[in-house]
Amino acid sequence: VFVYQHYNKSADTESRCSKSNQPMKKSLLLAAASLLIYFGASAAIGDTFKVDKMTFTVTSETEHTVEFTKSTATNASLVIPSTVSNGSVEYTVTSIGTISITASAVKSVTIAATISKIAEDGFGMANLDAIYVEEGNKTFSSYDGALYNCNQDTLVLFPWKKKEANDFPATLTTLAKQSFKKSIIESLSLPNSVTAIGDSTFFDCSKLTAIILSNSLATIGNYSFANCETLTAIDIPNTVTTIGKNAFNSCYQLRTVTLPNSLSTIKERTFYSCNSLSSINIPQSVTTIGKSAFSDCSVLTSFDIPISVTTIGENAFYGCNSLTSISIPNSVTTIESGAFAGCGFTTVNLPASISSFGNGVFSGCDNLENISVDQDSKILSSINGILFSADGNTLLAVPNKKAIGEFIIPDNVTVIADYAFQNCKDLKSLTIPNSVKNIGVWTFGNCPGLTSLTLPNSVISIGDYCFSNCTNLVSVTLSSSLTMINQCAFAYCSSLKSIDLPNSITSIGNNSFQRCGALTSIALPQSLTAIGNFAFSMCTSLTSIIIPSGVENIGVGAFINCTNLTKLWLLPTTPPILYSNNAFG
Repeated sequence: VFVYQHYNKSADTESRCSKSNQPMKKSLLLAAASLLIYFGASAAIGDTFKVDKMTFTVTSETEHTVEFTKSTATNASLVIPSTVSNGSVEYTVTSIGTISITASAVKSVTIAATISKIAEDGFGMANLDAIYVEEGNKTFSSYDGALYNCNQDTLVLFPWKKKEANDFPATLTTLAKQSFKKSIIESLSLPNSVTAIGDSTFFDCSKLTAIILSNSLATIGNYSFANCETLTAIDIPNTVTTIGKNAFNSCYQLRTVTLPNSLSTIKERTFYSCNSLSSINIPQSVTTIGKSAFSDCSVLTSFDIPISVTTIGENAFYGCNSLTSISIPNSVTTIESGAFAGCGFTTVNLPASISSFGNGVFSGCDNLENISVDQDSKILSSINGILFSADGNTLLAVPNKKAIGEFIIPDNVTVIADYAFQNCKDLKSLTIPNSVKNIGVWTFGNCPGLTSLTLPNSVISIGDYCFSNCTNLVSVTLSSSLTMINQCAFAYCSSLKSIDLPNSITSIGNNSFQRCGALTSIALPQSLTAIGNFAFSMCTSLTSIIIPSGVENIGVGAFINCTNLTKLWLLPTTPPILYSNNAFG
């Protein structure tokens, strides 16, 4: 029964894909040999043994199969055998394991006919310039020294040190995932039969300067050309309907891109950090510009958004500091958080079509002077070039050039939104009315001109990083309605010497006062129950601290590296829980 099943399975597979069928006699002899070996000594799955400087790992005890695991041979040509013996037992080599071929001496490798599986990184970082496959393999084949599947419609691996692709099989349709990854090839022309480029296919091909794509290409995968740092131009044919995430991420020399009319979406980080890309035309077919699609394209000077676009994703143009003009058409309904943060334009007009508007859209736009809004907008309004909600109750964004010297927030404002004043470097003083209840995340972060601050008692919450990195902030008076100091709220306020915490505070969040190096003393309120992780870490001027009686928890590293802390009073009758042994490390 064993012989019958073994032979018929092989014959069925072989009839579907093989260059030359193996004789029946040989298959029967192998099967018989396997049957005989079955009754011999066997090793457990996972056991390893060596043959001729090659290591093999047992993958099946009953079928006597092994995986080629490693070679320490220094031969230029490596031949992976179809069978190996360990003592009296013969094993069939059916797979190649992870990072098996790494020896720099190996220039070519021949794969046995019995091998049906190769790990994704099975060839490690070897200096291969040729891969050959033994005739009769039902899974793989070789053509012009590169590895293909047996039908030769998919290129599996192009050897890293192979300098030229001189020829491709006529049946080729797909370049598999990572098939050219880290190749030293400099230029390439793909045959017109190719319809798909897989994920990371040309990832980190640092010498690739030019490529001609197939005129039948439909799909370009995720990270397909990422880190191709010498690629200067790409012409994408009109047959392409999908370009994956990060497809051209960090192509630092990419200057010219032609996008096809067949494309509907520019996905996440497609051109992230393409900092030689000065201009690009977006086809009218595109409806979505994805998250960070053009982030850090630092020399991009202008950008025409076509009237087909409805969504501009999070951080889509973040850090495009040379982008001096932008026109947002009436088709746009959604602008997500940080979409134009760090851009270089001076004015912007927001259309009435916008129904969803994220936080920090214009954060860090150092040259921004004016934000205008179409009068028919239902969610936004502009007063003196400053962006508000339509009802005026939420202050959304203050252009950097409006936040110079003293700034007075209007009396009707109840919410100061996330990032509203972030990176306003010339803001010196601030008047916050009693109408304000909530101040958002990073609202005044990185405002080095602020020296003092008073929050009215109407304020009930301040967001994470609210005043983080306000490096010249010396004193702060907080609202008596606050119950919590949020995470990193005053972190890196290196000039902060004193702060009054009201008796309403019950919790001090993680890293709240981290690296407040000038803070000499702080009175913790009796209402306090919890001190977060690293809350006062590296407050190097702090000399004494009194832990109130109500404190129940002190977080990891809460006072770590407070190198001048010499006096400590613990007032709780029940000692607080310490979440590590380095709270005062």
